[in-house]
Parts: sequence; structure tokens; C-alpha cells
Amino acid sequence: MVIEMGEVEITTGSGVQPTDLAWRVFAELLVDWLLSAPDEGYVIMDLAWPDDPLAGTAPYAQLAIHGHRVRSEAVSNHFLDPLFWLDAGRIAELDRLGWRAPTATMRQGSTNFHRNDRLPEDAGPLARRLVATLRNVYGVPEPCFLEVCGFDGDDAWSEAELLLGMHVVRPRHTK
Repeated sequence: MVIEMGEVEITTGSGVQPTDLAWRVFAELLVDWLLSAPDEGYVIMDLAWPDDPLAGTAPYAQLAIHGHRVRSEAVSNHFLDPLFWLDAGRIAELDRLGWRAPTATMRQGSTNFHRNDRLPEDAGPLARRLVATLRNVYGVPEPCFLEVCGFDGDDAWSEAELLLGMHVVRPRHTK
């Protein structure tokens, strides 16, 4: 590891930046989790934000798992706080990553960027898409800045059920 004063440069012995390594590890954990995901449930990964009030939300991505189908969504400007609004360049990046554009109403599809995938075959591409979205589009510096919650019709999931290397929080809708 090399650390220089002034401009800080940190590398591991292999020359891989720790931030790159953290995202790579997160992607691998996410693939593993998706390959053994419960048959039904929901997962929300969002940028941890202090209790300061926001007019909208901080960046997040969410999954809805139903059997071998998984619906993934990336938050749009419809819900984002103006502090995090996506500009044309970041919206173009979401399109390049394969997200479908938000619709005007939920009846028409989703007011978030969205797509439908299948498990297990799409686990790797889905994990890479989520990492690129959280990191490159929303600007989350490292996975440690994310919180995750998961739940099904019965209960919130524990850290043992969400082995993603993130801080697990209770869903906001549960007691």
C-alpha cells in the first residue's frame, strides 16, 4: 500500500484502488446473494443520509423478487431530492446500462428507471448494472455509504439474510 501526502494515492499491492476493490467485492456478494435469493421479497439499497429533511429521496435501487423473476428499479427525478437530480448525461448513462425510462404513471410501467430480469441467469449482469448505477450514475463513493433493507410479506430480513456487506436497517414501513 502506498500513501503520499498532498494528493493522496492509495493502492494495494496489485495496483487496484481500494474503492475499485470495494465495489468488486460488493458486486460478488450481490451475485452470490441473487443466486440464493428468497423466492419472494424486496430489497432496497440506498445512500445513507442523515435525518436532515429532504424534499425527496436520496439515491436508491430496489429489487422485487418473485420466483425466478426480479424487477429492478433505479430511482428517477420523480422521487429524488433536487440535490440529487439526474442531468441529461446521467440519464443517458442509465439508458446505456439497459434501464427502461420512467413512465408518466405507475399504470404505464414505473415512475422509476426499471427492467425485468430472471434468476439465476441474469444475476451477474444485474449485479454489474446495479453497481454501475449506484457508483457511476448516483455517485455513491463506496458501498459502505449504502444501507440495505429487505423484507417479505411477513418480516424484515436480518443481516444474516442480507449478506451484502452493508449496514442493514429496518424497512421504513415496519415497526
